Parts: sequence; structure tokens; C-alpha cells
Amino acid sequence: MANPSNSLGFFVVKLHWLTLLVLFYLPVTVGHCSVGVVIDDFNVSNSGFSPGRFASVGKHPVSASTDSGILGGVRKWQVDVTAHQFTDTKIYDGVGGMFGISNGMGQNAEISLRWDGQDNGALLGKFPNQDLSQAGVNNGFLLNLLSADLPTEFEMIVSDSLGTAVVLQTHTGAGVGEFRFSDFTGLNFTDIQSIQLNIRGSGAFDVAINQISAARLAPEPTTVSIWAGLGVLSIMIRRRR
Repeated sequence: MANPSNSLGFFVVKLHWLTLLVLFYLPVTVGHCSVGVVIDDFNVSNSGFSPGRFASVGKHPVSASTDSGILGGVRKWQVDVTAHQFTDTKIYDGVGGMFGISNGMGQNAEISLRWDGQDNGALLGKFPNQDLSQAGVNNGFLLNLLSADLPTEFEMIVSDSLGTAVVLQTHTGAGVGEFRFSDFTGLNFTDIQSIQLNIRGSGAFDVAINQISAARLAPEPTTVSIWAGLGVLSIMIRRRR
């Protein structure tokens, strides 16, 4: 008859090894990321006069902020009010290190931010060959969200000298959105000419972002590494028996 204490001890040993394996493989699959190129940390507010509130339906004039800390020296944004009933859309441009959007009751809008190095009063223009990959080190964009009170769409539109690619994600709450370069099919990230972020959500959505950057993202979480670890554990258990 098996000794119960031995069985319990063996179970503890198995649990110990399983814990160690999971702890070993998790950093490989979901580790940290490192920022390589800060596109905008929103520490500089609008350079000239800009209305903070938008009520009437339609596209409003493009506003701009210029600073050496912004990629290409200029951030441009435009508000397109798509629904208006009672209040307005408020924009907080570079206030306290964030870009904030607040839609009131019955109000909805799409906000577009663009980086292309051209202070031309339009969402048009292009960089003179921006290498966002830093010779292959960076592999994606990081979008740092301070808040998003409702499910909100973040549409990243990136162009190089040959074409344009679009990636759309939906986020809620605070956190980090990761847009991997590999999802922008066909783009050469050593020759980027413009970056645009369109933000839209359901009525009365509020959003605040405090940085967008090109970065080295950790490998995507996969089950392969975990199953590989479990396979090793299985072999160890069979040998123990």
C-alpha cells in the first residue's frame, strides 16, 4: 500500500515544479517592453489659439502644437462632430501631459491626431523618411491610455513611401494598446512618412491618453511555451514514477 505521506510529498514536488515552470515561461511570453521613439508625450499644449469646445456637427478646423519634443516637431488634430443634442465635445490638448476628449450627453465626435512633420493646417503631409524601427529594434506602437470610460475605437493609419496600412483596436479603461508593426501589412518602418490616430466611440465617450511611441514589444502570449513547459514536467513525472 502506498504511503499517504509519500503521495502528498510527491504532489507537493509536482506542484513546485509546475509553479517554477510557469514562472519561467511567463516572462518569455508576456514580459516587458521598452520605448524606443517617443512620438508624443503630450507635454506641450496647443501653440496658438484653439477652441476647447465643439458643438456643431461637422469637421472643425485643424489645430496644431509645435515643439522639438514631438516627432517631426508638430502635432495636428481635428474634431469631427457626428452627433449633437445638448452639450459639446471638449478637447484638452497637452494639459498635464495628456490629450483628453470629453463628450457630453447626446454628443459624439471622431478626433484625429496626426504626425507628419508639416505645420500646414491640414491632416496632410509627410516626414522626410522616419525610421521608427531604429534598425529593427522596435517592432510596434505603444498607446498609453489613462482612461476610456466606454469601449473606444483607436484606428492607427500609417504610411510609407509606397502605401498605407490601417489597424483598428477597441479598448476600455486604463492600460496600454499595442499595435504591432507586423499587422501593418507591407509597410517599411524604416521609411515612415505619416502617422494618424483616429479616436471614436459611442455617444458621450471620454478618453485620455498620455503617450504614443514606437517600442520594442514583448513576444505575444502563446500557449506553445506553456505547453512546452508542461511537456517537460510530464517527462519529469514519468521518470519519478
